[in-house]
Order: sequence, then structure tokens, then C-alpha cells
Amino acid sequence: MPPGSAGCWTCRVRHKKCDLSTPTCIECSDRHVQCHGYGSKPTWMDGGLEEERERSRIKAAVRKNFRRVKKKQAEARHRSRAESQNASETQADAEANLVPATTRPVQSVSGSKSPAKSDENQIIPHHVAASGSRSRTDHDWNVQEAHLLMHYFDQVFPWQFPYHHTRLSLGNRGWLFLLFIQRGPLCQATLSLSSLHQSAHLGTEQELLQKQRAFDRHSRVLQDMCALMSEQGDRLIQNHNQLAELLACSVMLMSFEVARGGEHDWLLHLNAIISFMSHLSPERIFSRGTHNMSLKSDVAGFSDQGTSDDNGSLRFIIVTGLWFDILSCISTDRIPQLPYQRWLSMKGLHMADLMGCENWVLVAIGDLAHLAKSPMQKPDKVECAAELRARGKEIARDLENGINKLEIATRVSGKQSQTDWVSQFFAIAALVLCHSITSGPSLDSPAIQNTVGKALVMLRYKEKSISLTGSVWALCIVGCMVSPPDRPYFESLIVELVHASGGIGNTATVLKIMRKCWEMQQFDEADCRDAMSELEINALLI
Repeated sequence: MPPGSAGCWTCRVRHKKCDLSTPTCIECSDRHVQCHGYGSKPTWMDGGLEEERERSRIKAAVRKNFRRVKKKQAEARHRSRAESQNASETQADAEANLVPATTRPVQSVSGSKSPAKSDENQIIPHHVAASGSRSRTDHDWNVQEAHLLMHYFDQVFPWQFPYHHTRLSLGNRGWLFLLFIQRGPLCQATLSLSSLHQSAHLGTEQELLQKQRAFDRHSRVLQDMCALMSEQGDRLIQNHNQLAELLACSVMLMSFEVARGGEHDWLLHLNAIISFMSHLSPERIFSRGTHNMSLKSDVAGFSDQGTSDDNGSLRFIIVTGLWFDILSCISTDRIPQLPYQRWLSMKGLHMADLMGCENWVLVAIGDLAHLAKSPMQKPDKVECAAELRARGKEIARDLENGINKLEIATRVSGKQSQTDWVSQFFAIAALVLCHSITSGPSLDSPAIQNTVGKALVMLRYKEKSISLTGSVWALCIVGCMVSPPDRPYFESLIVELVHASGGIGNTATVLKIMRKCWEMQQFDEADCRDAMSELEINALLI
């Protein structure tokens, strides 16, 4: 941006002082208004009808954001009054229930409904002095921490894993609770994430920014800790329980970055997860029939020695790590770093139990990452192009066969499960990406537009109970290749997700990528990969 710039084009239209931030200014992003950047004059600024339409759209977006902020402020005041009335009762309950040491049955953490399901409320620490009365220690939980722990289980965990099945072992959060009560680094990382998530719903932008700055410092400390522990990886590999806590801590730090938009600063944590997972054996971790394991076996496997293969915590983290590794390839421009085909072929590993998407779809997405990198690895362009098309056809055929099977199953049963819907939507998005890689990201491509059309039909007739929070990868790929007539619908869909999230998460990042891609498509072929490159961001689309 040249010195002396008058600001972004949106701020010029609004006659507002621009802070000149790049790639988008804070004045626009804070109000969920499209920032038109600092480049050449937009085509819609013609002094005529198009400019008037854009002015009206910007004004409407500003008004809508103002109403949203006022509503959240009112809700925050209401919650504050309610919490003040119950403060004394909550303090008593927290002190009675949240003091670590020996175990006993638990009814509630803070006097309200327990954050975990009934099968997860098995143990909680209780420290008792020799005289029989409870002694207070540095490990006591205070009221704020109790609230944050409740908030994590009630709100943050479902945001992180919106498609998890609580009845299956991978959806069981008992192991996570056991790690929390040890008050180690995972506990602190989780409380920070929960606090950030909670602050976004308080209705005050200043408070959110202030908390984010504090969490930045805390996050840097945790990053240093992870870097130090990664140097001592050989010793950690031998203890699966300590390893699970370290990996879970890295997952929380990645979620922290995703909560802030997921544009930067998450790759360090992913690399730490990958580094440790590369030393694990799929055959050993999933050597037993562990698919429908109960909480009892999960807790029993959580021994001090960490030698049991019935450790649900490690399987949970492995599934999460595979998900991150495969889906991140579209922004890191690299192939999966883990042997995903080997992991995903294990009978006991079911991605759909936690992520809602079946294994075969993830295999295809990982294969597409290899396909996208293949032109850079061969000097013979003619031979490479032929191989690219041939391999692309194989992947496309596998995806189409899988999609057809899901469509037939839906027609036969008359309904579609959450797993089938998520798997089909991701498979369709992967097919769009496949066509874009093999033939180029052209909006005129019949193969791309036909596939995008299927995705639009799925979105329009989706069951309300199925969340889109966990499908941002697919939404971004499909949205970037939507034809101009369907863009208003798709844009309004993403904008609604942004507003519903309260500013937490990466849906606003998806909207930014999508709009940049549409802008680039006015002059040349482009997809979400090109848009991210132009914006100079590495978005973690999870």
C-alpha cells in the first residue's frame, strides 16, 4: 500500500477513518463489512447505479452489525445479573466439588447441569485433611475456573467437534475430564480457550480485544512449552498418557487460533502433533476391538504406566490429528505428513464417530493433496499432464461411486443420517477440488458447475439439526466456485454463520477467502487456494 493512502475503498465510501491494516482493515472486519482493499478503484464505483447498490449494501451490513452488538450487550447484562444472584451458591458448590486428590462420585460442578453426559460423570477429585476437614491448596478450583470448565463442556467442545457421537468411545469425554483435574498444561490451555470463547458473547468488542491480548501472551508461553517438550519426544513416546496430554494441549492451542480466525500461528502446533504421531504404530494403537468401548474401559486404561492399548484419549487425539493434517493441506500447499492411508485402513479407526465424515472421503482428500503437488515434482510437463488427468479420473471415480451409494441409501431409507450427509457434502467438495486441480478452476467447466449444483441442493434441503460449523473446509471450496447467480444465496448463508458464531471461529475467514476469489475470477481463473495465496493467509479450515 502506498504511503499517504486515504484508506480502503469501503471506508472511503463510508467517509470513515481507515486504520490501513492489511489485508483488511479493522474498521471493516469488526463490523463484518466487506473491505474492498487498497488497490485499484473497484468497478462498481461508477458514480451510477452499481455504486448506489454497493453503498446500500454496506449501510445495511453496518446497521445489522449494530443491532447484533446491542443484542449481545443486553444478553450479557442479563447473564451478569443472573450470575450475581447465584454467586454465593456457586462458590459453595465449587469448593465442595472441585478440589483435586482422591475420588468420589460427583453430582454437579457448579450447582447447575453437569457439562458432561451421565456416563462421563464418574469421578472428581476431593482433597481431605488428616483431621477429616478439607484443606485448601494451590490446586483448588475457584468460581471463575468452575464456570469456564462448565462453559467448555457445554459450549466449546460441541463447537470443536460438532459431529461427535457421545455414545461411542471417540465421543466419550471422560478421559478429557481426568486430564483436566490434574491441573497440568492441558487444563490451562483449555481454560484459556473457554475464556476466549465466552468473551466473544459478552457484547463488548473492547473486552474481547483485551482478553485476546492476554491470551496471546499465555499462548506464547504454551508454545514455548510445546517446543521444549518436543525436543524430549523419545521419553514421552513411551508413556501414552503423558503423550495424550501433550497432544491434547496442542489441539487446544490450535483451536485457540481457529477461534481467532485460524489464519496464522497454528502450524507450529500441528507440526508438534505430527512429530509425535509419526512415532506411533497404527497396528498397536488399534490392535483390539475398541470401537464401542465404554467409559469404564476408558478409565481403566488410563493407568500411570500408560501401557494399555485401551486408551481412548490417544485414539481421540489420533483421529483429530489426522483430520487436521489432511484438511490443512489446501492452505499449507503440502501433502499429508502422516501415513493417512495406513491409519485410515485400520478397522478400529472411525473418523465419522468424531468428525462426522467417513474414512474413504478423507483418503480421497489426502490423495488430492498428492495430486495437486505432482506437477511440481516432474520435469516432463506432457507426461505429467497425462498422469495428472489419469490419476484425477481415478480419484473422481471413487468419489462419484461413494456419492452415488450415499444417494441411493438416502432414497431407499427416505432419510439421511448426519454421518451420511457430512460424508456426502465433503465428498462433493472434494470432487469440485479434483476437477479444479485436473482441469483448472474455471467457472465455465460443466463438471465443476454440475458438482457445485449438487452441493447447493444439499445445503438448501439440509436438516436443521445438522450443523455447518464442522464443514467449513467443504463450504470454502464449494463457495469459491459458485457461479454469479448463486453467490447471493451462498454469501448470505456464510454471513448467517458468522453472526451466529459471535465472531468466534473461522467462518469470517471463509467469507473473506470466498469474496477475494470472486473478485479474482473477474479477471482470471481462481479457486480458494489462489485466494488464500493472494490474501497471504494460511487458513485452517476445520
